[in-house]
Amino acid sequence: MQDIKHYFEIYGTPIAAIRGRTTQDKYITRRDDFDSGLLEQVTMQEMVADIMHVAGAKFMVSLSSPLQIVLMVPTPSLSKIALGRALQQHIDLLRMFKFNARIVFVDPFKSLVGLRGTIPGVEVQATGAGDHLPKLDIRIRRIKEMARAVLNGLDYKLPLSFINQLITFCLSRINVMTTSSLTGNWCPRVRMTGRKVDFRKEYALTGDYIEARDPKVVSNSMEPRTEPCIALYPTLNVNGSWKMYSLVTKRIVSRSQFLKPKFTPENIINSMNVLASKGMIKASDIDQAEPVDIDEDVDEPRVITHVPDPNIVEVLEYEDDEEIATPDDDEVEEDEPTIAAEVPAEPNIEVEQLEADEEVEIQLAPVTRRSTRTTAGQTSKYEPYSMLTQGYGLACSNLRVKVALERFGKVAYDSIKEELIQLFVKKKALAHVLLQEFSRVNLHYPILRSHMFLREKFNAVGVFEKIKARLVADGSIQDREDFADEDVSSPTASRSS
Repeated sequence: MQDIKHYFEIYGTPIAAIRGRTTQDKYITRRDDFDSGLLEQVTMQEMVADIMHVAGAKFMVSLSSPLQIVLMVPTPSLSKIALGRALQQHIDLLRMFKFNARIVFVDPFKSLVGLRGTIPGVEVQATGAGDHLPKLDIRIRRIKEMARAVLNGLDYKLPLSFINQLITFCLSRINVMTTSSLTGNWCPRVRMTGRKVDFRKEYALTGDYIEARDPKVVSNSMEPRTEPCIALYPTLNVNGSWKMYSLVTKRIVSRSQFLKPKFTPENIINSMNVLASKGMIKASDIDQAEPVDIDEDVDEPRVITHVPDPNIVEVLEYEDDEEIATPDDDEVEEDEPTIAAEVPAEPNIEVEQLEADEEVEIQLAPVTRRSTRTTAGQTSKYEPYSMLTQGYGLACSNLRVKVALERFGKVAYDSIKEELIQLFVKKKALAHVLLQEFSRVNLHYPILRSHMFLREKFNAVGVFEKIKARLVADGSIQDREDFADEDVSSPTASRSS
């Protein structure tokens, strides 16, 4: 009996027994232990943001003070649009927990300096050349040190495709450490979320091989109750779930019930080494960064205005809007990789296509405009606010159809479809006119051009809620003789009573 006991103490429970005898835990959902007394009392934060390079990957990293929380978002490139989206996610995450970033300090990198004036209520200020950001540089150095330590402690080679998950895991450890600049014993993550850290759940794994409970298994079947997985990083939810890479489905899944064996089988090590054969993360690659040309001299945009000549009748040519791209109804994977601090994902919305009874190509006569120059009236004065007109995270701009579909996808497509259904089906404000019916239409009335635009809607704290679409007609083309003078004006209140 003592020998059997010693066997289980040394080797742990056999994997075959884990897969065959694991039962569903009935008490997975836990009570939320939120405590408002743990929150940081200073809600106005100063943010420092910079770009971190790790093994060829790029990350937008920020440090918010006095909260001392470090946030990270992977960025595909160093363009102004990509960095603007990443910085907007940092600010939105702080707003979700009732914190506001007053000012953001960045390096004099051209794409970062170009973000000035693009985020309402937040001042983006560039530092001098060579000034650096010492507080954030220390956090970045600690993240890379921890990443090297994790790589050297694994039993297998880590594929290069897991670089985002590796940095996310290291960041989750950084945010539960206290620093000398903090008063009290609460770490930055507790100060932001108001929830204490469950060290029994979060510190039980470090990229280890585990057996996770499969929720799809039927209890009375002979299928294995668990599946082999590789632990990636904690999801920071109330139940203590982890993001894992399933070696069976080859997907990243989220599991709350799992068991860590005391050793890693040889077949699991070989499977991970095969995945890393196409590209692996080496400890020497952590500090390798692409050369970045920091352009400290950012020229102000040159103002070019166009003054129309009153003696010349000009004609403007407008480009037609592109067709609405119908999103594919491909099956979305159940679990996708997430960023360091997770934001609730948008619900999966199925798209239904509207079938028209008959498609008719209608060619309209050219409409007289004021100018034939396509650049008439255009100016580079507002180039620093180009993201304002494209709607990247701001609530005070209109979005073109193409920009909205590129950014929001199905959500924007459903909004456009809902607007068309409301006009043609519900309110019947518009009606379909076929080509053969045009001969019976009184051509005395001009054909009005229409324009579709979309607008983002945010709540009181600046968190995105929905996007609305509107179809409007160009009323300036209407014949003014068909309306009385009082019907074409909008009077205002008189200054004198």
